[in-house]
Amino acid sequence: MDSVAKAYDGDITTRWANGHPQASGDWFKVDLGSSQMISQVLLYLGGTDVTDFPVSYSLGLSADDTTYTTVATGSGSEPTTPICFTRQSARYVKITQTGTSPMNWWAIYEIAIVP
Repeated sequence: MDSVAKAYDGDITTRWANGHPQASGDWFKVDLGSSQMISQVLLYLGGTDVTDFPVSYSLGLSADDTTYTTVATGSGSEPTTPICFTRQSARYVKITQTGTSPMNWWAIYEIAIVP
């Protein structure tokens, strides 16, 4: 598995990857440090891993990292997976893989969280 920090290091040539074929229940979480108003999460792919987007996902938001509210579900796409939802406050953003792919890992070259 690649370093989580590579998903938000500003370098589209580095990545975080789960390290195995996609399985339901895999997740990626971001702590924003304090509550922020957000309305979109963008997952970017780079390099040659154009098939390593989430097969399907659920996006949850939380104020306390204990209770998450699902605000979006869908399927990933390349080269960018845009996840849009009604603008709301959250400190934690958690993307959970809900699909499986026996051939592809799940990679995030950059993640952007949009107000």
